Amino acid sequence: MIGAAREIGGDTGGTAGAARPIRFEVADAEELAVVPAGSVDLIVSAAAAHWFDMPRFWRAAGRVLKPGGTVALWVGGAIRPDADFLPDQVVAGEIQAAVDEFDAEVDAFLMPGNRLCVGLYRDLGMPWDDGRHPRTDSSAGAGAGAGEGEGGQDAGEVFDKETFRRVEWGTQTPGSLPMAEFLANGGREVPLDALEMVLGTASYVTRWREANAHLAGTGADVVKKFRAKVQAALERAGLPADRIRGGMLGVLLLVKKKATLE
Repeated sequence: MIGAAREIGGDTGGTAGAARPIRFEVADAEELAVVPAGSVDLIVSAAAAHWFDMPRFWRAAGRVLKPGGTVALWVGGAIRPDADFLPDQVVAGEIQAAVDEFDAEVDAFLMPGNRLCVGLYRDLGMPWDDGRHPRTDSSAGAGAGAGEGEGGQDAGEVFDKETFRRVEWGTQTPGSLPMAEFLANGGREVPLDALEMVLGTASYVTRWREANAHLAGTGADVVKKFRAKVQAALERAGLPADRIRGGMLGVLLLVKKKATLE
């Protein structure tokens, strides 16, 4: 992937003469060693932070961000059918029941990171969590020389808890945004073949199939059972049984580094 990205290349855009070539690098999220201290405005983690060692990540992020810079962490959670696509609540309920049964069957195979996704990062470690995060290290990583970084301040002092924002999609909580707006293709129909393929790549499905090798790929396979139930509900509703429109619950966490440090 990194080779393909470098081959495609690109630049930062902007006004004439201001664009710079985009650098594609590989680095541990807990180190960010290729990034100089105080050099970036934004760090984005796309559906990955649940696998980070968060104490070490916040330490690294605090080092490389400019004052006032932002960490943006987003992830998708549970799958939900689009009620507007279905003719009545009975069919919607049948499909949601199939989703719930699927979730229950794979639950024992969820790793802690998977559970953070399901919980929409409610339990993800934040930099101000007492006693959970090490002090930032002004000498750690490339480009961090004398006077750079935060002088060993606690991560909770580097990031601004008061400006922290949590944005949710599809959760029906106050201020939640529509589920269809979470992903760019959130309102589109998804072929059941594609849905089955994507679910089959999930790490917890892989573990389920390893533990139930005699059922994997058969009609009793956890993904194939789910698809069959959805397909049957669509057929009973008189809808095309090869596609469905649905979406995913989502969350975005925005954590800002303080513009000035005490």
